[in-house]
Amino acid sequence: MYAKLKFQNAITLLEHAKHKKLTDIALEAGYFDQPDFCRHFKNFVGITPKNYLKEGISCFGQLIESS
Repeated sequence: MYAKLKFQNAITLLEHAKHKKLTDIALEAGYFDQPDFCRHFKNFVGITPKNYLKEGISCFGQLIESS
């Protein structure tokens, strides 16, 4: 449950702070470092945070509903 909440916080930070570095977002969301964040992000979404931002994909609502 904690991992899901941490991930939801990271998604919110990503979508509202698009000009921040991924490292800053990862640390602010409570991840150990950027690779830890990217690994968890890819496990939840199936793509990296960088691709998420590049593609403009918003799956936040789907993630909440599916859990």
